[in-house]
Amino acid sequence: MGVEMGFFSPGLYSELLARMELSVEEVPALFSAANRSASAIDRARKMICSYVDQHPKHIRDIDDIVAFGSLARYELTPNSDLDYLTISENPESSEIPDAIINNIRRTMVTGSELKKPGTTGIFGKSINPKELISNIGLQRDTNEILTRRVLFLEESVSLMYPEKHRDILWSIVNTYLDARERKGQTPRYLLNDIIRYWRTIAIDYQAKIEGNKPKALRHVKLLIPRKLCFISSLAPLYLHHLDVEKFDSEPNFLVDSYLEPSSIRLMRLLTKSGTNNSLQQRIVKTLDFFIEKSSDAMWRKNIEEDIFSNQFNHSPSGPYWEIRERSRQLHKDLTELLFSDNYRSFTEKYMVI
Repeated sequence: MGVEMGFFSPGLYSELLARMELSVEEVPALFSAANRSASAIDRARKMICSYVDQHPKHIRDIDDIVAFGSLARYELTPNSDLDYLTISENPESSEIPDAIINNIRRTMVTGSELKKPGTTGIFGKSINPKELISNIGLQRDTNEILTRRVLFLEESVSLMYPEKHRDILWSIVNTYLDARERKGQTPRYLLNDIIRYWRTIAIDYQAKIEGNKPKALRHVKLLIPRKLCFISSLAPLYLHHLDVEKFDSEPNFLVDSYLEPSSIRLMRLLTKSGTNNSLQQRIVKTLDFFIEKSSDAMWRKNIEEDIFSNQFNHSPSGPYWEIRERSRQLHKDLTELLFSDNYRSFTEKYMVI
Protein backbone atom coordinates (compact mmCIF):
# COMPACT_ATOMS: atom_id res chain seq x y z
CA MET A 1 0.00 0.00 0.00
CA GLY A 2 1.46 3.34 -1.05
CA VAL A 3 1.03 6.87 0.23
CA GLU A 4 -1.69 8.73 -1.63
CA MET A 5 -1.20 12.12 -3.20
CA GLY A 6 -2.97 14.77 -1.17
CA PHE A 7 -2.38 13.01 2.16
CA PHE A 8 -2.68 15.36 5.12
CA SER A 9 0.25 17.74 5.52
CA PRO A 10 0.27 19.98 8.62
CA GLY A 11 2.80 22.21 6.90
CA LEU A 12 0.52 22.80 3.91
CA TYR A 13 -2.41 23.67 6.19
CA SER A 14 -0.22 26.15 8.07
CA GLU A 15 1.12 27.67 4.85
CA LEU A 16 -2.33 28.21 3.30
CA LEU A 17 -3.74 29.59 6.54
CA ALA A 18 -0.80 31.98 6.82
CA ARG A 19 -1.63 33.41 3.38
CA MET A 20 -4.98 34.43 4.86
CA GLU A 21 -3.24 35.76 7.98
CA LEU A 22 -4.63 32.91 10.05
CA SER A 23 -2.84 30.46 12.32
CA VAL A 24 -3.78 26.90 13.21
CA GLU A 25 -4.51 28.15 16.74
CA GLU A 26 -7.36 30.25 15.32
CA VAL A 27 -9.05 27.24 13.70
CA PRO A 28 -8.34 24.53 16.30
CA ALA A 29 -11.31 22.31 15.49
CA LEU A 30 -10.47 22.19 11.78
CA PHE A 31 -6.81 21.42 12.41
CA SER A 32 -7.62 18.86 15.10
CA ALA A 33 -10.13 17.12 12.81
CA ALA A 34 -7.56 16.99 10.01
CA ASN A 35 -5.01 15.39 12.34
CA ARG A 36 -7.65 13.01 13.69
CA SER A 37 -8.61 12.02 10.15
CA ALA A 38 -5.02 11.43 9.08
CA SER A 39 -4.40 9.21 12.12
CA ALA A 40 -7.65 7.30 11.52
CA ILE A 41 -6.81 6.70 7.86
CA ASP A 42 -3.32 5.51 8.75
CA ARG A 43 -4.72 3.19 11.43
CA ALA A 44 -7.33 1.76 9.06
CA ARG A 45 -4.76 1.13 6.34
CA LYS A 46 -2.50 -0.74 8.72
CA MET A 47 -5.39 -2.87 9.98
CA ILE A 48 -6.52 -3.73 6.46
CA CYS A 49 -2.94 -4.44 5.39
CA SER A 50 -2.56 -6.84 8.31
CA TYR A 51 -5.86 -8.53 7.41
CA VAL A 52 -4.77 -8.88 3.77
CA ASP A 53 -1.53 -10.56 4.85
CA GLN A 54 -3.37 -12.99 7.11
CA HIS A 55 -6.39 -13.73 4.89
CA PRO A 56 -5.36 -13.19 1.26
CA LYS A 57 -8.11 -15.44 -0.13
CA HIS A 58 -10.84 -13.43 1.57
CA ILE A 59 -10.01 -10.28 -0.34
CA ARG A 60 -8.55 -11.56 -3.61
CA ASP A 61 -11.26 -9.88 -5.71
CA ILE A 62 -11.18 -6.58 -3.81
CA ASP A 63 -9.34 -3.77 -5.59
CA ASP A 64 -9.79 -1.14 -2.88
CA ILE A 65 -11.83 0.03 0.08
CA VAL A 66 -12.69 3.71 -0.31
CA ALA A 67 -13.97 5.95 2.49
CA PHE A 68 -16.12 9.04 2.03
CA GLY A 69 -17.76 11.73 4.15
CA SER A 70 -16.07 13.65 6.93
CA LEU A 71 -13.19 11.17 7.09
CA ALA A 72 -12.31 11.78 3.44
CA ARG A 73 -12.76 15.54 3.87
CA TYR A 74 -10.35 15.38 6.84
CA GLU A 75 -13.12 16.77 9.06
CA LEU A 76 -13.66 13.64 11.16
CA THR A 77 -15.36 14.01 14.55
CA PRO A 78 -16.11 11.34 17.17
CA ASN A 79 -19.75 11.49 15.99
CA SER A 80 -18.98 10.72 12.34
CA ASP A 81 -20.13 7.77 10.23
CA LEU A 82 -17.76 5.42 8.43
CA ASP A 83 -19.12 5.67 4.89
CA TYR A 84 -17.27 3.33 2.53
CA LEU A 85 -17.49 1.35 -0.69
CA THR A 86 -15.70 -1.84 -1.63
CA ILE A 87 -14.28 -1.59 -5.15
CA SER A 88 -14.15 -4.72 -7.30
CA GLU A 89 -14.68 -5.89 -10.86
CA ASN A 90 -16.65 -8.77 -9.32
CA PRO A 91 -18.79 -6.96 -6.74
CA GLU A 92 -21.17 -9.89 -6.19
CA SER A 93 -18.36 -12.01 -4.72
CA SER A 94 -16.20 -9.42 -2.99
CA GLU A 95 -17.94 -8.05 0.09
CA ILE A 96 -15.48 -7.06 2.80
CA PRO A 97 -16.16 -9.11 5.95
CA ASP A 98 -18.29 -7.25 8.52
CA ALA A 99 -15.81 -8.18 11.23
CA ILE A 100 -12.98 -6.13 9.72
CA ILE A 101 -15.22 -3.10 9.06
CA ASN A 102 -16.66 -3.23 12.58
CA ASN A 103 -13.17 -3.49 14.03
CA ILE A 104 -12.08 -0.46 12.02
CA ARG A 105 -15.12 1.56 13.16
CA ARG A 106 -14.36 0.79 16.79
CA THR A 107 -10.64 1.57 16.70
CA MET A 108 -10.12 4.36 14.14
CA VAL A 109 -10.75 7.09 16.70
CA THR A 110 -9.49 6.53 20.23
CA GLY A 111 -12.37 6.41 22.68
CA SER A 112 -15.09 6.55 20.02
CA GLU A 113 -16.93 4.18 17.71
CA LEU A 114 -17.78 5.53 14.28
CA LYS A 115 -21.33 4.86 13.14
CA LYS A 116 -22.24 2.41 10.39
CA PRO A 117 -23.14 3.81 6.96
CA GLY A 118 -26.63 5.29 6.70
CA THR A 119 -29.66 3.47 5.34
CA THR A 120 -29.77 5.17 1.94
CA GLY A 121 -27.94 2.29 0.24
CA ILE A 122 -25.24 4.52 -1.21
CA PHE A 123 -22.49 3.16 1.05
CA GLY A 124 -21.56 -0.12 2.68
CA LYS A 125 -21.77 -1.86 -0.70
CA SER A 126 -19.45 -3.40 -3.27
CA ILE A 127 -19.41 -1.77 -6.70
CA ASN A 128 -17.70 -2.14 -10.05
CA PRO A 129 -15.86 1.14 -10.80
CA LYS A 130 -16.86 0.88 -14.46
CA GLU A 131 -20.43 1.82 -13.54
CA LEU A 132 -19.17 5.24 -12.46
CA ILE A 133 -17.90 6.18 -15.91
CA SER A 134 -20.15 4.20 -18.27
CA ASN A 135 -23.40 5.74 -17.07
CA ILE A 136 -22.93 9.51 -17.12
CA GLY A 137 -26.27 11.00 -18.04
CA LEU A 138 -29.57 9.62 -19.32
CA GLN A 139 -31.74 7.06 -17.57
CA ARG A 140 -29.01 4.65 -16.51
CA ASP A 141 -27.33 7.36 -14.45
CA THR A 142 -29.31 6.84 -11.26
CA ASN A 143 -29.07 9.00 -8.16
CA GLU A 144 -26.90 6.27 -6.60
CA ILE A 145 -24.41 6.29 -9.46
CA LEU A 146 -24.33 10.09 -9.69
CA THR A 147 -23.75 10.37 -5.95
CA ARG A 148 -20.95 7.81 -5.89
CA ARG A 149 -19.21 9.29 -8.94
CA VAL A 150 -19.23 12.89 -7.74
CA LEU A 151 -18.30 11.92 -4.18
CA PHE A 152 -15.36 9.98 -5.62
CA LEU A 153 -14.16 13.36 -6.87
CA GLU A 154 -15.29 15.56 -3.98
CA GLU A 155 -14.45 13.49 -0.93
CA SER A 156 -12.89 10.05 -1.17
CA VAL A 157 -9.80 8.43 0.27
CA SER A 158 -8.33 4.97 -0.19
CA LEU A 159 -8.02 2.71 2.84
CA MET A 160 -6.29 -0.08 0.95
CA TYR A 161 -4.60 0.58 -2.40
CA PRO A 162 -4.11 4.33 -3.05
CA GLU A 163 -2.64 3.75 -6.51
CA LYS A 164 -5.83 1.96 -7.61
CA HIS A 165 -7.91 4.77 -6.17
CA ARG A 166 -5.94 7.25 -8.24
CA ASP A 167 -6.48 5.12 -11.35
CA ILE A 168 -10.25 5.28 -10.87
CA LEU A 169 -10.12 9.05 -10.38
CA TRP A 170 -8.00 9.33 -13.51
CA SER A 171 -10.61 7.37 -15.49
CA ILE A 172 -13.46 9.54 -14.19
CA VAL A 173 -11.63 12.80 -14.93
CA ASN A 174 -10.57 11.70 -18.42
CA THR A 175 -14.11 10.65 -19.29
CA TYR A 176 -15.19 14.23 -18.68
CA LEU A 177 -12.18 15.74 -20.47
CA ASP A 178 -12.58 13.53 -23.54
CA ALA A 179 -15.97 15.12 -24.22
CA ARG A 180 -14.38 18.51 -25.01
CA GLU A 181 -13.64 19.72 -28.51
CA ARG A 182 -10.11 20.75 -27.66
CA LYS A 183 -7.57 20.75 -24.84
CA GLY A 184 -7.68 23.75 -22.52
CA GLN A 185 -11.43 24.22 -22.65
CA THR A 186 -13.27 24.31 -19.36
CA PRO A 187 -14.78 20.81 -18.98
CA ARG A 188 -18.47 21.72 -18.92
CA TYR A 189 -19.37 18.02 -18.73
CA LEU A 190 -17.61 17.79 -15.36
CA LEU A 191 -18.83 21.19 -14.17
CA ASN A 192 -22.46 20.41 -14.97
CA ASP A 193 -22.30 17.03 -13.24
CA ILE A 194 -20.96 18.62 -10.05
CA ILE A 195 -23.71 21.25 -10.17
CA ARG A 196 -26.31 18.56 -10.87
CA TYR A 197 -25.23 16.63 -7.79
CA TRP A 198 -25.39 19.75 -5.60
CA ARG A 199 -28.93 20.50 -6.78
CA THR A 200 -29.87 16.85 -6.28
CA ILE A 201 -28.84 16.73 -2.62
CA ALA A 202 -30.64 20.03 -2.00
CA ILE A 203 -33.84 18.57 -3.46
CA ASP A 204 -33.38 15.29 -1.60
CA TYR A 205 -33.05 17.16 1.69
CA GLN A 206 -36.52 18.64 1.22
CA ALA A 207 -37.98 15.32 0.07
CA LYS A 208 -36.77 13.59 3.26
CA ILE A 209 -38.41 16.03 5.68
CA GLU A 210 -41.14 14.24 7.63
CA GLY A 211 -43.17 15.97 10.34
CA ASN A 212 -41.32 16.21 13.62
CA LYS A 213 -38.44 13.89 12.69
CA PRO A 214 -34.93 15.33 13.29
CA LYS A 215 -33.87 17.67 10.51
CA ALA A 216 -31.79 20.48 12.03
CA LEU A 217 -28.41 18.75 11.75
CA ARG A 218 -29.13 17.63 8.19
CA HIS A 219 -30.10 21.20 7.32
CA VAL A 220 -26.97 22.69 8.86
CA LYS A 221 -24.79 20.09 7.14
CA LEU A 222 -26.31 21.08 3.81
CA LEU A 223 -25.78 24.79 4.44
CA ILE A 224 -22.18 24.63 5.68
CA PRO A 225 -19.95 21.57 5.11
CA ARG A 226 -21.77 20.26 2.04
CA LYS A 227 -21.98 23.72 0.48
CA LEU A 228 -18.27 24.29 1.15
CA CYS A 229 -17.44 20.88 -0.29
CA PHE A 230 -19.41 21.82 -3.41
CA ILE A 231 -17.43 25.06 -3.73
CA SER A 232 -14.16 23.20 -3.16
CA SER A 233 -15.12 20.79 -5.96
CA LEU A 234 -15.43 23.74 -8.32
CA ALA A 235 -12.11 25.17 -7.13
CA PRO A 236 -9.86 23.23 -9.55
CA LEU A 237 -12.02 24.41 -12.47
CA TYR A 238 -11.85 28.03 -11.34
CA LEU A 239 -8.08 27.80 -10.88
CA HIS A 240 -7.66 26.05 -14.23
CA HIS A 241 -9.60 28.85 -15.92
CA LEU A 242 -7.59 31.50 -14.07
CA ASP A 243 -4.27 30.35 -15.52
CA VAL A 244 -4.78 27.56 -18.03
CA GLU A 245 -1.30 28.06 -19.52
CA LYS A 246 0.36 26.77 -16.35
CA PHE A 247 -1.17 23.31 -16.50
CA ASP A 248 0.84 21.10 -18.84
CA SER A 249 -1.16 18.04 -17.86
CA GLU A 250 -4.80 18.83 -17.19
CA PRO A 251 -5.69 15.30 -16.04
CA ASN A 252 -2.82 15.26 -13.54
CA PHE A 253 -3.75 18.69 -12.21
CA LEU A 254 -7.40 17.74 -11.74
CA VAL A 255 -6.69 14.31 -10.26
CA ASP A 256 -4.11 15.72 -7.84
CA SER A 257 -6.57 18.44 -6.84
CA TYR A 258 -9.37 15.98 -6.14
CA LEU A 259 -7.05 13.79 -4.10
CA GLU A 260 -6.48 16.69 -1.73
CA PRO A 261 -8.78 17.25 1.27
CA SER A 262 -11.68 19.51 0.32
CA SER A 263 -10.59 22.13 2.88
CA ILE A 264 -7.21 22.39 1.11
CA ARG A 265 -8.95 22.95 -2.24
CA LEU A 266 -11.14 25.57 -0.59
CA MET A 267 -8.16 27.41 0.88
CA ARG A 268 -6.36 27.34 -2.48
CA LEU A 269 -9.43 28.95 -4.05
CA LEU A 270 -9.59 31.58 -1.31
CA THR A 271 -5.93 32.53 -1.45
CA LYS A 272 -6.01 33.00 -5.25
CA SER A 273 -9.21 35.05 -5.21
CA GLY A 274 -7.81 38.51 -4.54
CA THR A 275 -10.53 39.07 -1.94
CA ASN A 276 -9.77 40.63 1.43
CA ASN A 277 -8.42 38.48 4.24
CA SER A 278 -11.39 39.11 6.51
CA LEU A 279 -13.76 37.44 4.03
CA GLN A 280 -11.41 34.48 3.59
CA GLN A 281 -11.01 34.15 7.34
CA ARG A 282 -14.77 34.19 7.96
CA ILE A 283 -15.30 31.35 5.51
CA VAL A 284 -12.65 29.13 7.07
CA LYS A 285 -13.74 30.00 10.61
CA THR A 286 -17.34 29.06 9.78
CA LEU A 287 -16.17 25.58 8.82
CA ASP A 288 -14.10 25.44 12.00
CA PHE A 289 -17.14 26.50 14.05
CA PHE A 290 -19.31 23.77 12.52
CA ILE A 291 -16.69 21.08 13.18
CA GLU A 292 -16.32 22.24 16.77
CA LYS A 293 -20.07 22.21 17.43
CA SER A 294 -20.85 18.98 15.58
CA SER A 295 -18.26 17.19 17.72
CA ASP A 296 -20.51 17.82 20.73
CA ALA A 297 -23.31 15.25 21.09
CA MET A 298 -25.29 17.56 23.38
CA TRP A 299 -25.18 20.37 20.82
CA ARG A 300 -26.49 17.99 18.15
CA LYS A 301 -29.40 17.13 20.45
CA ASN A 302 -30.08 20.75 21.38
CA ILE A 303 -30.34 22.03 17.81
CA GLU A 304 -33.03 19.46 17.04
CA GLU A 305 -35.06 20.67 20.02
CA ASP A 306 -34.34 24.30 19.19
CA ILE A 307 -35.57 24.19 15.60
CA PHE A 308 -39.01 22.96 16.66
CA SER A 309 -39.44 25.08 19.79
CA ASN A 310 -38.51 28.35 18.05
CA GLN A 311 -39.68 27.87 14.46
CA PHE A 312 -42.68 30.22 14.85
CA ASN A 313 -40.78 32.83 16.86
CA HIS A 314 -40.18 36.03 14.87
CA SER A 315 -36.84 36.56 16.66
CA PRO A 316 -35.64 33.02 17.42
CA SER A 317 -32.54 32.39 19.47
CA GLY A 318 -30.65 29.28 20.44
CA PRO A 319 -27.93 26.98 19.03
CA TYR A 320 -29.72 26.15 15.77
CA TRP A 321 -30.52 29.76 14.99
CA GLU A 322 -26.99 30.84 15.89
CA ILE A 323 -25.43 28.54 13.32
CA ARG A 324 -28.24 29.29 10.87
CA GLU A 325 -27.21 32.95 10.99
CA ARG A 326 -23.60 31.94 10.33
CA SER A 327 -24.76 29.96 7.30
CA ARG A 328 -26.49 33.06 5.91
CA GLN A 329 -23.28 35.07 6.25
CA LEU A 330 -21.38 32.21 4.63
CA HIS A 331 -23.70 32.33 1.64
CA LYS A 332 -23.06 36.07 1.25
CA ASP A 333 -19.31 35.54 1.55
CA LEU A 334 -19.27 32.74 -1.03
CA THR A 335 -21.29 34.87 -3.43
CA GLU A 336 -18.76 37.69 -3.03
CA LEU A 337 -15.94 35.18 -3.54
CA LEU A 338 -17.33 33.79 -6.79
CA PHE A 339 -18.05 37.27 -8.15
CA SER A 340 -14.66 38.67 -7.14
CA ASP A 341 -12.49 40.19 -9.87
CA ASN A 342 -10.45 37.01 -10.37
CA TYR A 343 -13.44 34.66 -10.61
CA ARG A 344 -16.25 36.80 -12.02
CA SER A 345 -15.65 35.85 -15.66
CA PHE A 346 -15.84 32.12 -14.91
CA THR A 347 -18.93 32.56 -12.76
CA GLU A 348 -20.74 34.65 -15.36
CA LYS A 349 -19.76 32.41 -18.28
CA TYR A 350 -20.25 28.97 -16.75
CA MET A 351 -22.24 29.19 -13.52
CA VAL A 352 -25.10 31.64 -14.02
CA ILE A 353 -26.86 30.09 -17.03
